[in-house]
Amino acid sequence: MLLQVQAQILRLLASVRRGVRGMQRDTLLALALGSPPLVAVTVFIGLVVVLDTPVTVALFASLAVVVFGLGLLGLVFLIPESIEEDRARLDRRVALHRPEGASASRADTRFHYWWGLLVAGLCLVVVLLGMTLDGIRRSAWSQDEQASANDSTAEAGAPASQAPAGDSRREADAPPAPAADSRQEADAPPAPAADSRQEADAPPAPDREDSGVKAPLPRIRPSPFSAKAPGADPGNEGWTVYRNAELGIRIAYPPTWVCEAQKTTDRTHRLIFKPRDAASDYAYVLVNAMDARVLSARDFATDFATTYREAPEGRGYEVWGPTPTIFAGRGAVAVNCIGKKDGREVISRNCFFEHRGWTLAVAITSGSFFSDEERDFASRVFDSFKTE
Repeated sequence: MLLQVQAQILRLLASVRRGVRGMQRDTLLALALGSPPLVAVTVFIGLVVVLDTPVTVALFASLAVVVFGLGLLGLVFLIPESIEEDRARLDRRVALHRPEGASASRADTRFHYWWGLLVAGLCLVVVLLGMTLDGIRRSAWSQDEQASANDSTAEAGAPASQAPAGDSRREADAPPAPAADSRQEADAPPAPAADSRQEADAPPAPDREDSGVKAPLPRIRPSPFSAKAPGADPGNEGWTVYRNAELGIRIAYPPTWVCEAQKTTDRTHRLIFKPRDAASDYAYVLVNAMDARVLSARDFATDFATTYREAPEGRGYEVWGPTPTIFAGRGAVAVNCIGKKDGREVISRNCFFEHRGWTLAVAITSGSFFSDEERDFASRVFDSFKTE
């Protein structure tokens, strides 16, 4: 077997030498100058387009292929002229070791089969290795992106009972809320006893994060602002309904507020609500993003502390209540509630709850432009929505 391999290698080298020596000078020059760049361009396109390799790495790989090809072409001219004699001598040795009755042509054909299978196997191994490495690289990128998304949205789906204390959604460098605002929240009237009894009678929801199974949730009630024009609902005279068909948004807000719509990117829409009679540095911000997978910290202004979570189906959100403090969103919802007073940021308490694919958020701000009645209404609606 070893003699056959040596004989085949010598035959290949002799054939290459005869072919190169028999070429015309122009043909040989065109082959030497044209083949390496063509191969380099092919390798570069394959690495960048197919395997998504960085351009710098692809350039170095293409250069290495060119150098390797030129080196092989140069080695052809180093094949000694005695290669023919060595090949003939080795063929005679192979014939002496061939078993009696065996056909020389049949043995050579069988050897060619094994040689072809070996080359095809090596090519297959190289292709599979490249696909495996590319899959590992893409998987690592996907895990990094998922980890970043989980870090950004981990606290957005926390239960409402964890919202008041230890709110990890607050930025590390954000100043704490003033003491007066804390006292104002503490003095807010509690929810009525009927809602408390209703919440106590409701069966406890299972921990979906621990079980890994999304439990069925109660039926969602219709929005008080569905399919109603501004001022058409008794008790809501003067209310304004903001609609955006492209983003699937419908928001109602009272006449004492003003809304400023800002389209930051193709998939992100920022709505700034603020009281008409308040100072210009007060703002209540809602951000609705149709696809949370494209969101990152760079998509939002640096002076807004934004948290969001993704609900996979549907789109848009609607405001509940007399002020834009309660809203439910179907789709990828990003929520921000922050105000500024005397140049300092006043961060609100954001409570999230998912209800049949809807993400409900109750934002009870610590700013002075919300009355105690509005806070009480927000708390009662949130409690009843959570337990019905």
